[in-house]
Amino acid sequence: MLIFGADIRDGESILSIAHALGRRDSSVHKILQRTGGIAPAERYRASRVLSLVEREEVSRGLAAGYTIRAIARRLNRAASTVSQEGITAWWA
Repeated sequence: MLIFGADIRDGESILSIAHALGRRDSSVHKILQRTGGIAPAERYRASRVLSLVEREEVSRGLAAGYTIRAIARRLNRAASTVSQEGITAWWA
């Protein structure tokens, strides 16, 4: 019997593991997912979303009394993006 995690780490495809076990690839995929044999996809933020540093700048700017447009100019971002973050920060 094959060891799923080791085979995946060694570069074996799910399809080849399934074939060797006489199982469907979807079954092997589910087992690997449940047992941690498949690493989750790396998460990333969309470029249209403000970074943590930018969010802090919005918060500081609002606290200092700057307008949304002034903060947006400083961050080189759309005023609507900064406005949305400002509303979120204000409610938090």
